[in-house]
Amino acid sequence: MKGVIDLLIAMNERRELINLVHWQKRTSLLPLKKQKFYCPQCERPVILKVGAVNIPHFAHKKHSDCSESFAEGETLEHMQAKIQLYSLFERSSYTPHLEPTLRNCAQRPDLYVKDREQHYVIEYQWTPISKKQLQKRTITYAEAKYPSFWLTKPPHTLRPNLIQMIRLTPFYRTVYEMNDRPYLYYYDPRIQNFYYIAPLLHVQNDRYIGHVQKIPYEEQTVPFRREILKLSSSEIERYVHYYVHARMRRIEQAIRYERGNDTLLTRCHDLKLLPFELPNWIGVPLAESHSFRQHTLDWQLHYIHHCLMGAEDWSSEETIVTYSARYQLSQAERHAVEQYRQFLEKIQVTDLRETLPETTYFRHFETTLVAKG
Repeated sequence: MKGVIDLLIAMNERRELINLVHWQKRTSLLPLKKQKFYCPQCERPVILKVGAVNIPHFAHKKHSDCSESFAEGETLEHMQAKIQLYSLFERSSYTPHLEPTLRNCAQRPDLYVKDREQHYVIEYQWTPISKKQLQKRTITYAEAKYPSFWLTKPPHTLRPNLIQMIRLTPFYRTVYEMNDRPYLYYYDPRIQNFYYIAPLLHVQNDRYIGHVQKIPYEEQTVPFRREILKLSSSEIERYVHYYVHARMRRIEQAIRYERGNDTLLTRCHDLKLLPFELPNWIGVPLAESHSFRQHTLDWQLHYIHHCLMGAEDWSSEETIVTYSARYQLSQAERHAVEQYRQFLEKIQVTDLRETLPETTYFRHFETTLVAKG
């Protein structure tokens, strides 16, 4: 199928749209093969393919230049997902449009749905695309006044209905950041299960802690959930457990492998502390911690080290200005450091030997996890 652009919608000679989702049996499609069909986008001829294995679809001829608006060689799973999502919205109060041609938009999404109050496009991505492509498509929809919503293929490592450590590739991380919703959404059309992950708590690099919820297709409602279910005390404790364990692993890693200047160990040495003596308020989670790829312990210790070595007040707004300028922080990184400054101002610690009580530490996690939603 590579090099051939597959569609579920085409025009007949009377310019009527033919939606293959509404044709339940392959045998009923066979008489249509005698008709002529055209792509709704480029209006060039397309071929109706009704095989024994693949899902019935329309296909452009090879070397078509319509590829800017369509995915080339869609996988079976992608086509299954589009059909299933279309059927899901069709039985709701929303009006779904499969592979629509949108005004003022050079792209055609998998779905466009609307009701009396809202509308948005839905893209299902079984095969990852680059971060640049994802951003370009999302921005194109936004500029044309179409809010977008992305669903993706679930990783193999997900364990349903558990809080767990999760690795996000750059593609999944970009999807999460651009969806403008608290959840990361997955859908597997093969077993017809949705997976919601939230809240996501950044730990280091591509590692996050998240609560995975599985919802069978027949139980899924629309619009897709926006509000995060309230976490119980035991669930928050699981987040704390994973986070504290990851923080300890980061310290062990530094002791075993780091050598040279400007490391976690050299900063501890300058502050006359052993790594395991670092107070629990250095290396705490924040809503914007993902702005840094480093572990929170690293960049927060860097900030504290900068303040103490330069005799600056770590809870001062002026310090944030000088610190950000000196180390050329991005706007997102500066925002994260500002969140940390506000946290330090709130807990009012003045000495490296001070430690937050367990109840205060737990409440901070609770507040941060709510903020993630």
